[in-house]
Amino acid sequence: MMVDPVFDMVFRFAASLLLASAAWHKLQAPYDFRRALAGYKILPGSFERPLVVVIPVLEGVIALGLIVAPLTAVWGVYAAICLWLLYAAAIFANLLRGRTEIECGCGGLSSDQHIHKGLVMRNLVLVALLALTLDGTFSRDLVWLDGFAILFGTVMLLVLYITADTLMRNHATFQHEARS
Repeated sequence: MMVDPVFDMVFRFAASLLLASAAWHKLQAPYDFRRALAGYKILPGSFERPLVVVIPVLEGVIALGLIVAPLTAVWGVYAAICLWLLYAAAIFANLLRGRTEIECGCGGLSSDQHIHKGLVMRNLVLVALLALTLDGTFSRDLVWLDGFAILFGTVMLLVLYITADTLMRNHATFQHEARS
């Protein structure tokens, strides 16, 4: 199913901004990110230090790849999908083990919350939106109005993401306080 080039750009630009924001926050607080990474207990401890640098750099490279050129955009889409699936799998594995007190380590808005099933769903929705761009786009010329549509669509998608993230964080906080 091919999508309009405007939707392709909106999805890729929004994903790029989310990844760049997450990378920036992880680089700003490497100690917090390392503690969150260690909390997942999926990898040996010797991997934590290098991954504290590698993961945000990878997120930044993918963010650039999503928007730089058509050739890197496809690579960026696949890389972002793989990364978000990996994050979802790490969260899901810990939820199955009953380990819900782990800090997310997501960066950005999500950085101060414990893992929960909503984060898995969020990542799967992000994967689904990006996957829509994999079949390519219609061949049509973009007009000046498309620029506004791309900007508006990207901003609205980010506002929707922020709203959903805030609602999930509040819901998880209320559930956590109710158990305490």
